[in-house]
Amino acid sequence: MTQPQGQLNLSEFIDAFYLPASRRPGLAVAVRRGYRSAAFHGWFNDNGTEDDVFLVEFATPDDATGMFRSVVTSWRGDAGASVFVDPAVHGSGWQRSVMDSAGEYGVKVAAVVGNVMVEVRHYDPSAPDRKAATDLIGRQCALLAHKPASLVT
Repeated sequence: MTQPQGQLNLSEFIDAFYLPASRRPGLAVAVRRGYRSAAFHGWFNDNGTEDDVFLVEFATPDDATGMFRSVVTSWRGDAGASVFVDPAVHGSGWQRSVMDSAGEYGVKVAAVVGNVMVEVRHYDPSAPDRKAATDLIGRQCALLAHKPASLVT
């Protein structure tokens, strides 16, 4: 992981969240959606998997929902992956069943809690692990349900 950990400014968020080809349109979407703040934390697990968590705060719940819909729409355009619903968090997920260039399988899940869009990413060198990703976002959403009024301190 080369991206910064912790609170991210807008430029850091765009660089960490989007692939290079998607950064310019991603910036426009984030600004249009009322971006306020973001936080990122990523780690490697003892079993060789990797987890990333993005918490992205927007001006209003509608803005966060709009960003969530933009993310899910972009996932639907990936012919090499499938999109699924995660009813436990009223979210959606993305799963790639073929190995990426880093030699991993990926699962992403996104949801909205108030004015915060949450996205988790789980990478596994052996197989896509939807349960690991859905468990992680469930924990993140539960924590956010008890968060302070703003991510900005």
